[in-house]
Amino acid sequence: MEEIIRACRKLAVRNDILQHEVIGLRAALVGEKKKRKRGKGMGLFDKERPGEAQFFTPSKVAIVRQRAEEIEIESQLQKSLAEERKVQQAQDKEEKARAKAEKAREREAKKQAKIAEREHAAKQKEERKAERLISKQIQLEKKAQLAAEREAQRKRGGEDLGKPAVKRRKIATQEQAKAPKKSDSNRETGLGESGYGSKFVCSRSWIRSQWVKSGWAGFESFEDRAQKWSSTAGGPCGLPNIVPELPPFPTARESVSPERGERSTKLDDLARLIASLTETIAQQSSIIANQNSITESIRTDLAAIKAEQQYLKSQNAELQEVIGQQQDTINDLHERLKDTQVELKQVHDQLDAITRNQTINGTANSNPSPSYADVARTPPNSSPSNVRSLLSNGTTPSTMTNTLYCTIDVSRVASEDTDKVSAGAIRTTVEKEIRDTNEQTNWRCQAVTMDPRNPHRVRIACRDEDEHKAVKRVVEANLVRN
Repeated sequence: MEEIIRACRKLAVRNDILQHEVIGLRAALVGEKKKRKRGKGMGLFDKERPGEAQFFTPSKVAIVRQRAEEIEIESQLQKSLAEERKVQQAQDKEEKARAKAEKAREREAKKQAKIAEREHAAKQKEERKAERLISKQIQLEKKAQLAAEREAQRKRGGEDLGKPAVKRRKIATQEQAKAPKKSDSNRETGLGESGYGSKFVCSRSWIRSQWVKSGWAGFESFEDRAQKWSSTAGGPCGLPNIVPELPPFPTARESVSPERGERSTKLDDLARLIASLTETIAQQSSIIANQNSITESIRTDLAAIKAEQQYLKSQNAELQEVIGQQQDTINDLHERLKDTQVELKQVHDQLDAITRNQTINGTANSNPSPSYADVARTPPNSSPSNVRSLLSNGTTPSTMTNTLYCTIDVSRVASEDTDKVSAGAIRTTVEKEIRDTNEQTNWRCQAVTMDPRNPHRVRIACRDEDEHKAVKRVVEANLVRN
């Protein structure tokens, strides 16, 4: 954007410079037309021998004049070439500036496109990241739900497995309550450590159940053991006290505790897992909240960037409009420069015509070189007929005193119509109308010049009376009034 502004400023400065140059060229052209040709030294005196007598023969004067005219024509040609080079350089400079401005606009457009593409990619990336976080949160919630369901199933399974243990614990407690207290005979037989006591119910089915529960392998059969007990005196029901060789029977509490410990360990692990999952879910929720806040801030920034882009687009449109106006102004200046070039070309044509007329007149009036005696015999107050008179100031005599002119006064023309009454415009109009009227496709004006004494008068040189009348009729019919 800054480069475009600088380019516009440069174009404006160049436009002002060109306008100033055009005004200067016009002023110089008017001044050149106003200015009379001043007398210049012809170089007749011999500077190497100033003390000797100097003889000015007509042939010598003619040669010097011809050389002076050639030098003047050459200088005019060099000036015109220099002006053309300046105009061409100005045009090349403007073309380069226009190409540079175009490249700057292209670079700015590419830069804006890249910025928009990066913003779009960043937005898509943020959206994908937010989607991943949301999917991860959903997966964690599903995992937590599945873990809770498994825990509930395990709890239900543990309650079902624990019912028999509770029942056995109750039975064992009742049996311990019904069993007699420990005695010395039990210590002797070793039954005190088993937890059964010295006396208990002597039913055959109960003994079989206790024998099966205890898993006493490697002993005699139940019948052999019963016979031994029956042969021994003592104890209720004719059975003696239990043989101390039997291993101690484990209590119900000792048989149930390992399963309970395992279940409690699993429950603790599940509780820790649930706590860790809850903490993870809380962390993920905080992360998602942060991501949502970041997403909102990014959306706000994107909205601000879009608004700035719209503002830049409007500014760019205004700059384009200003550039278009500057381009129109430059084109107008180009047209004016072309008109100035046309006028310069017409001046060159006029100079060429004057030079040709002078050459023709000099050739027609030139006579064979008179002798010194002829010049000496001429009276002092008269001039010889065959020698051209030299002006005291050394200026070249007028060669177009017999030329017919159609003079146009443009002093009262409005300022907006000034371009229509310039020398170039008048020449174009007159040539076009006469070519169309007389069917002379190659007819051209002899010369169209500005009056050197009055810049508001345009003079059209005519070849004869008929041409003078035709030019006058065309001018009165087609040019602007006043």
